[in-house]
Parts: sequence; structure tokens; C-alpha cells
Amino acid sequence: MRRHLTILLLLATFFEVYQIVASPPTRFHRYNLRWNGRSGAINLMRVPAPQFSGMPILPMRLNYPWSQYGRWLPVAGSRPTVPVFPWSPTNALANITYSTNRAVLPDTLRVLFLGNSLTSGHNMPRVLTTMSQKGKQKIRASQRTVGGYTLENHFADVQSRTNIAHTVPDPLIATNRFSWHCVILQEQSQIPVYAWQRMTNSVVRLNGAIQAARTQAALFMPQSRPDPIFSEADFLNRSEGGYNLAGRTINAPVVPVGRAWQICEARHPRIQLRGRDGYHPTAHGAYLTACMFYAYLTWQSPLGLSNGGLHQVNEQDAVTLQRIAWEVFASRRSGIPH
Repeated sequence: MRRHLTILLLLATFFEVYQIVASPPTRFHRYNLRWNGRSGAINLMRVPAPQFSGMPILPMRLNYPWSQYGRWLPVAGSRPTVPVFPWSPTNALANITYSTNRAVLPDTLRVLFLGNSLTSGHNMPRVLTTMSQKGKQKIRASQRTVGGYTLENHFADVQSRTNIAHTVPDPLIATNRFSWHCVILQEQSQIPVYAWQRMTNSVVRLNGAIQAARTQAALFMPQSRPDPIFSEADFLNRSEGGYNLAGRTINAPVVPVGRAWQICEARHPRIQLRGRDGYHPTAHGAYLTACMFYAYLTWQSPLGLSNGGLHQVNEQDAVTLQRIAWEVFASRRSGIPH
């Protein structure tokens, strides 16, 4: 009996009782558990001397996954386990996917543009990438653009589908890969006006491929164009209606680039946004489009950024276009959640 009491006394003296709890702002999830103890490691013995508290006493303190259930527990060491959300300025409405100790905010946003010459004019994605290097959030924009392409063409194009599924390796974890943070879709300019059902069907199909790639979609509403039936204002209104309908169908945000063009042309007619054909962008038009996407992707003001390598855009015009882009973004109070 004395031997049993001695063993129980030693156990009570040298061992701690641990409890698995969920992180405070989350619900229970097998990847969202942490040890409620002195550290995130699996501590089984109490070490009296503080200077030896970091030494492994048992093999299980080496964070070695000694069983299949041990792998379910993210070991944080001296840092607590934090939930990871899809990145956005406020994560209040985001769903919990897993837990990690890494930073929530990505260093660089990786976006893919699917469209036609309205997107690739003056290499707008490269302008966006260049101008973002001086901002608070960097962007790496890629494109798959073919002149005259519709979203239906992109869905049937193997190369476009391959670009959607493209991933890049994680420099910190060899077995992990990253997908795009966002895939931005731009339809042929006349289809939202005359064949909005066709556009919605194409957006729904592409959104299935985008979700399968574990990313999200956004819609690029371009500027209006000369039309034999509708005025430019009516054309833009109908185009916006088609894009908004498609956006609500797949629950995706719409970047109203066409509205920013409309404001700029009304206030500053000296700034030429359109080429000779009346709808393809000039260097100023491409820069205004890039400013709009910088605001909607990062939720940050484009004021103070460079001209993105477009030397035709002087400093005064750049500031004017930056202010218009930020005005449109701030008035709509919406952006692309990451």
C-alpha cells in the first residue's frame, strides 16, 4: 500500500495534466487544436530548473509524430497556434480552414487574368505588377489573353484551363504548393449587353474549374465601346447589369473599371484613355485599369505608386488616375476578399 501511495505521489509531483482546447475565436476542428500547457510541445514531465525547460526529456518532447493521432496536433513550440483565414482586411466572416504558425497575410498576391486584348493592352498585368512593388502589398499578375476571346473560348481552351490549375511551390514547406489568390475573368465586351445568359453560363463553368483549383473568381467589367444601337452610357449600364448578374450567380465581386473610365472622361477629357478604334486602351487607359485592380485587390490606395513603366503617363496624370480609382473603390466599399 505504501508503495502505491509513493508512486501516486511521484506522479502528482512530476507530471502535469493537459487538456486539448480549441483556439478562442474558432469552433472545434481536428486541425485547430492546441495543448493548453506551458508550451505547444507535448510536455510530459515538469522540469524544475527554468534553464533546462527547453531540453527534450522524453522522445515525445521532440515533436516527433509518434502515432497517427499525434500528427493531428499542430505543435507550436513557444508560439500559440493561430487560425488561418482567407486573407482579407477583416477576417470576421471568413471560414476556418486549418491552423498554422505562419503569417496570415501573404507576401505577394498572385492573380491570373483571363480575357482578351482589353486586358492585355499595353500589358496591363505587367503594369500592375510593376507599380505594386512600391506599395504596401505586392502583386504578381499573370495573363492568358487572346484577341477576341470570350469566356466560352477560355473554358474550351486547354491552355486556359491549365493556367487556372497552375500552382507554385511553397519555399518553406517542400510538400506544399500555392494556387492563385484570385482568377479575374473578362468577357468580350458585347456579350454582356446582347447575350448576358451566354456570359453567365460561361462564368459558372469557369468558376467550377476555379473552385476546383482552390481559388476564387472576380469579374473585370471593362469600358464601354461605340455601338450602333445603344449610346455609350446605355451600353455601359447594360454591361454592368450583365456583370453584376454573373457576379451574384457565383458570389464573386465585380471590378467596375468602366465606371472609372466614365468618370475620368467626364472630368478630364484631355486625358486620352481610348485608342483610335474607340475602345482599346491607351497607356493612360491601361494605367487607370491597373490602379483599379490595385485598389480592389489590396484594399489600399494607389496614391504614390509609380507609373508602372508607362513613360507616357507623367506624374500629374498618374496622380489624377490614382485618385479616380480610389474614389470609385471607396464609394462602393467593396473589394476582392483573399
